[in-house]
Formats: sequence, structure tokens, C-alpha cells
Amino acid sequence: NDLRFAVLNLAAALIAADGIKGWRPEVVHLHDWQAGLTPLYMASAGAAQPCVMTIHNIAFHGLTGAERLKALGLPAEGFTLDGFEYYGHISALKAGLTGEALDACMKDDDMAKAMVATFQTNAKNDDINATPSFIINGEKYSNMSYEDFAGILDEKLAN
Repeated sequence: NDLRFAVLNLAAALIAADGIKGWRPEVVHLHDWQAGLTPLYMASAGAAQPCVMTIHNIAFHGLTGAERLKALGLPAEGFTLDGFEYYGHISALKAGLTGEALDACMKDDDMAKAMVATFQTNAKNDDINATPSFIINGEKYSNMSYEDFAGILDEKLAN
């Protein structure tokens, strides 16, 4: 799983840096350890957008072995107590919460606050009370298996 999420984070960072089909995000919203490496990759890709991270469950850190540094494209100098090292492991969550990459992402405090406020308002307005939850064409879907959700998504995409 470490490589899968690293690739997802790298893709997000490259979209932030280079855009896709003429679009670039104004801000990057990270959710939990699964997105924690994104600020590191954004910094190395030259992306300058602000970031905000929402943590739903701090008990999960996204830990993997230190021997995975090279495979994940992570800088060895970041594997420190002040970086993303956590008891001898790489912590994806800590990577998203510490260091220069986070400082670069968090440089626009007003944007981060506005994004969190929008997220909270939309969650309240859409009655989001479970993870994962999805709003598709104004209809809420949550608390279901992947197979059930995939069936709904396939049906919606076919129409």
C-alpha cells in the first residue's frame, strides 16, 4: 500500500504543480495519512498552493519501513525526528504535518481557514456524518461496501 498511496500523492502534487487540461487547484486539501506525502512531493515539484490537512483518526499514521525511502522517492534528509521519521519508520501522516513542505503549503492562512470553513459548512448542509460519504447529483451515498458503491457509480457514469 505504501507505493500505491505514494503514487496517488505524487499525482496530486504534479497536478498541483503543472495542472491538468489547463486547470490547477488553488488549494490542496489533504485527508489523513493517505495524503500525507503530498506536501513533500509538491515542494519537490515546485507547487506553491496552500494546503490544509483534515485528520479524521490520528491513530493511523501510514507507517512503512525506513528501507522504503528510495522506492517512495523520499529525501533521506527528511528522515529525522523533526521530519517524517516516527520510531524508526516513515510516517506519512507526520510527513504531512511537519517540516518545510508543510510550511510552504500553509503559507496562506486565510485560504486554509476559508477552505476548512467551506468543508465544515458543506458537511453540515449535506448531513455528512460518516466516512466515506459521497454526494452525486445532489444525492448522498454513505456507509456501504465498495461493491455497492461501485455499482452506483457505474450506473451514474453510464447515464
